[in-house]
Amino acid sequence: MIINLIVAVDNLFGIGSCNAMPWGNIKEDMKFFRETTINKVVIMGRNTYVSIGGEPLKNRTNIVLTTQDSFENEKVDDKTSLLYKNSLEDAFNYAEDIGETEVFIIGGEKVYRDTIETADTIYITHISNNYNCDIYFPQFDKTLFLKEEIKSFMYGDIDVDIDKYSRI
Repeated sequence: MIINLIVAVDNLFGIGSCNAMPWGNIKEDMKFFRETTINKVVIMGRNTYVSIGGEPLKNRTNIVLTTQDSFENEKVDDKTSLLYKNSLEDAFNYAEDIGETEVFIIGGEKVYRDTIETADTIYITHISNNYNCDIYFPQFDKTLFLKEEIKSFMYGDIDVDIDKYSRI
């Protein structure tokens, strides 16, 4: 199973404030996220699911990690499904059972922390500003990864860089 992490961070590796992205929706970053995760399995914590509006991302298999058992799985349409699993192991096993060879971890902090050591690829959108975040992406040993610069652009007067880190 190939484990990919995809995240947007500020200068201090902040990823959120009050359960939201404090920089809002950066159109080019959202497009990159959509194109990278479309038709894939995305795994997220319950708070991340709530922060994206409590609706599954279209054209993806959405797996929400939760310790609660009161949620029901649903198939939204032929290309979109929403499932609840109690552990990363259960989520990975489900992805394998449906024939998937890779997954995308899309948040939040705890799920990133639990997968950073085994991640094969990390896609990071670096937003060169500080946003007083209260949720952070974990530090990782960049010497274990090969960095590839995917895209750079301006968001108003803020530099934004999208980079891919592939485990060596």
